[in-house]
Amino acid sequence: MRLVLDWDGTVTVRDSLVQVIHEFGDPMLLAALEPRVGVDLTLHEEIALEFAAITAPLESVVAWVVENVEVRPGLQELAAFDPLVISAGFQELIEPVLAREGIELEVLANRVDARPGGWNVCFRDEAVCAACGEPCKRGGLAGEPYVYVGDGYRIAVPLLPPHASSRATRSRPTSTSSGVASSRSTISRTLPPRSPAKPTAARRS
Repeated sequence: MRLVLDWDGTVTVRDSLVQVIHEFGDPMLLAALEPRVGVDLTLHEEIALEFAAITAPLESVVAWVVENVEVRPGLQELAAFDPLVISAGFQELIEPVLAREGIELEVLANRVDARPGGWNVCFRDEAVCAACGEPCKRGGLAGEPYVYVGDGYRIAVPLLPPHASSRATRSRPTSTSSGVASSRSTISRTLPPRSPAKPTAARRS
């Protein structure tokens, strides 16, 4: 069984994509687009629009991320379980933070083409998830049972089916309607409690 970790708001203390938008992009655009996710925009569409407003060189943003993105205590210990990191963020911004921490983990995330006229997001998986109705960051995890820790919670859901809706996990973290009970595992307790996050922030992780 594989341990699978969400990145933003789970491994990181704050949502690093939001931090980057506030530092290099357009926070007003972020505020305008976030309420539309799940209404007339998918999460992918929101991310693409927000990062098209960033024109800074990738190396400048990476340097800022390495300096400012904080990870939660316990990551070093958790890395001993060889977890897979999945994210709707970018490998170019995740891997340097892991390197800063002296940790090497497999990462499944999107990529970015940092063009001077605006960043172009290259999404890892554009297939529509049958459970959530839009492209899902957990695409490609089928065929292997795993424990998922993420979406703003320290709750590990044993054998969570691939593509299971993260919305349901957030809104009912102790639900057993599928016959699989949520549990606060020893692994998940290595991450300390976090401040409550807005649902939109949890979705982008």
